[in-house]
Amino acid sequence: MERFILKGVVIFLLLETLFLPLRETLTGWLVLPEGFYSVWECTALDETFLFIAFIVSYPSRKNKLLPLLLGVTLIQLYNGFRIFVVLMTGDPFLHDILFRAGTFLLLLLLFYASFRYLGPPEPSHHPSQ
Repeated sequence: MERFILKGVVIFLLLETLFLPLRETLTGWLVLPEGFYSVWECTALDETFLFIAFIVSYPSRKNKLLPLLLGVTLIQLYNGFRIFVVLMTGDPFLHDILFRAGTFLLLLLLFYASFRYLGPPEPSHHPSQ
């Protein structure tokens, strides 16, 4: 289990590092009305990278394409909905509390569903210590 977590963290950090030079460009793609601005966190790419990293690193022989496609799509759709609601209401409570908690809960649900779909981890073939 430790290898799975370590591998997930390493993949996540690699994705973050690879996209570091593109942060400003990707943030600039969000076209917002006057008075609103976006930062890297508005893209939900951190959450997407986290999801991708741990699904890819999960030790299972099942095809991981379906959970990856569904998970990434749901994260980005939720983020689009989040941005739309915040723009329509301008309510900082929604942005700061409900949507941060909502994103966290969505990720937990996606991890749970994905790992259920992928089945139990393959046993490691390393001798016990």
